[in-house]
Amino acid sequence: MIEAYKEYRMMVADPWPLTCCGRGPLGRLLEGIEGIRDLGFVQPKALPRVLASASAFVLPSRSDAWGVALVEACAAGLPVICTDVCGSSVELVRELGNGLIVPPEQPGLLAEAMVWMHRNRTRLEEMGNLSHCLARPYSAELWADQTGLRGCWRGCSENSFVSVAILAHAS
Repeated sequence: MIEAYKEYRMMVADPWPLTCCGRGPLGRLLEGIEGIRDLGFVQPKALPRVLASASAFVLPSRSDAWGVALVEACAAGLPVICTDVCGSSVELVRELGNGLIVPPEQPGLLAEAMVWMHRNRTRLEEMGNLSHCLARPYSAELWADQTGLRGCWRGCSENSFVSVAILAHAS
């Protein structure tokens, strides 16, 4: 991700900053890189606000059976970039409709996808709307209705997020 972001910054005149959320052993690699803001662990209640400030969502997974973060980004109405190993992309990403899919560990292709989003910013709202529609079947509310657990489901909403993500956003 870092290498791709650096390439992206060299390819556009006015690069968007990159906000990273989450905690892990590689977090120290984000320190001191121009344009990157590392929020570390973000409480689930605060994540919707972080997602709302983003223009696009990037999930450069090397391996991810389902990719809940991708579901959450789509539910938040964001256009997405993810790798083809993110299992949830099969259900949630329509190439050039609401996002882009790239192979894992290909920073050049990831950078190109970020540049495409940047250069097609007039399409991002439309793409985000499609993302939101594609995520509806995975909302907590719908799940509660379908499983008959509606009464147990309290204090949550479609936009209650529980996992971490990496975001690219306009300032």
